[in-house]
Amino acid sequence: MTLRPRPTDGFTLIEVLIALALVATTLTGALALTRTTIDNQDYLEQRVYATWVADNVAARFRLEPDNFGPRERSGVETMMGRRFAWTLELGEVPRSEAGESLLALRPVTVSIHAEQDASARLALRTFNVDASGDP
Repeated sequence: MTLRPRPTDGFTLIEVLIALALVATTLTGALALTRTTIDNQDYLEQRVYATWVADNVAARFRLEPDNFGPRERSGVETMMGRRFAWTLELGEVPRSEAGESLLALRPVTVSIHAEQDASARLALRTFNVDASGDP
């Protein structure tokens, strides 16, 4: 009876290194995906709050008794602990050559951006108001 060599139990060093490399690659991808998801969620949350601010500014404008004052207004609002800068612009009412108003509506635009970054607009609301009493 001849004795055969018995295979060793366990993994070789090469197998362990390959397994560790696969785990590290997978975890790196998962962490990058998680970070992107968190960043997107934060951006979408900020957009929702900016939309609420735009709606609030528009509602306040509609409730003003004399809302045809200055053509452009701006301010800062805090919503859910975040600060947003807003700008409200009154558009021109189209007029005929005789100077009569062609429409009874005047366009109003509300723009919202983060207070610290005026270049990136987060929300925009455009609506019309009755301009029949506007000279």
